[in-house]
Amino acid sequence: MKIIVLDTETTGMLEKDRICQLSYLVLNEDFEIEEVHNDLCVPPLPISYEAMAIHHITPEMLEGKISCVQTKAYKRLLELNTPHNLLVIQNAAFDLSMLAKEGFTNEMNLIDTFRILRAYYPSEGSFSLQFKRYQWGLYKQEHTLAKKLGITIQAHDALSDVIVLKHLFERLCEEHSIPHMIVVCSEPMVLSHVPYGKHKGKKFLDVCMELKEGLNICVGATGSGKSTTLATIIHEQLLSKPIKTITLEAPIEYYFPTKKYIKNNSIIIQREIPIDSSSFELGLRAAMRQNPDVIFVGEIRDPETAQAALQAANTGHTVMATLHAASAAKAFERLKFLVGNVTNDYSFITSIMFQKLIKEDGKVIPYRETLVC
Repeated sequence: MKIIVLDTETTGMLEKDRICQLSYLVLNEDFEIEEVHNDLCVPPLPISYEAMAIHHITPEMLEGKISCVQTKAYKRLLELNTPHNLLVIQNAAFDLSMLAKEGFTNEMNLIDTFRILRAYYPSEGSFSLQFKRYQWGLYKQEHTLAKKLGITIQAHDALSDVIVLKHLFERLCEEHSIPHMIVVCSEPMVLSHVPYGKHKGKKFLDVCMELKEGLNICVGATGSGKSTTLATIIHEQLLSKPIKTITLEAPIEYYFPTKKYIKNNSIIIQREIPIDSSSFELGLRAAMRQNPDVIFVGEIRDPETAQAALQAANTGHTVMATLHAASAAKAFERLKFLVGNVTNDYSFITSIMFQKLIKEDGKVIPYRETLVC
């Protein structure tokens, strides 16, 4: 097994943004470094000034560089991308979403150190890499390795962050097994209570039960936690009462712990597009024939899927789906654009929730606005 400890720097944090630095270490099972990869690359759009202020990569530094997919780092990452290897990332949803724009789909086992910190150390302050660098004294170890690699550690440089991340990962492995951490990162990150908004302090379960029959959409940019939020809702629903849920995703992001739901007579069937069905449209039509209580659509991305989701919602099912849009109001416009003139009746849209991630007190938290129809 090879362990790939990876980080990226990007042109910004929006859906349109792309990678401008790809860095990672390849470790053996004894955590010894076998390969070092660190490439600057030319993105298809300018680096925002906000991003420059964080990672200090300027247009002049990218002159003469090649695109991300042409770099040695990216090509080697493709070779390493097998189920036998392990990928370690801090806040994996963001970096993987950026890599996906370059055509990369992860096949490796995954450990997201952000999720491990949140799961095991919820009361120890921020879960950020730089916070743990100082809180856990990782900075005392990093300079020897940095000197060996011939670099100077600086925050928000991808290779510097990878070195810190290596030490963080080693520290986590002292207390938790790799197989167990892989399992933790493959399951939904369940929220017990709502931390903000009009439902602040309520049990997430109680809020989940307010979802009604019809189409419930969670919208936002790539990496904004839409799928995590809906996975949490699905998990709580399955624990609360006997319910049959079918999910359609491409690829499946969370494998639900099905054994936990048996005692409650709840069932969840997860289907992956295009493995179990050739398209979302056909998968939705097949799901409706199985009489589920809830249908989850990973993403409404084309007119056919949008029309099938509306049809399912209009026949008495509770449908949950994600959609790319800049606000709750714009989600409605986006949906109307996708379905065209097929219908003017949107009365079966139950709710639209817009979500984005914001920084507050050194933590990344979800900000939401909800439009109840």
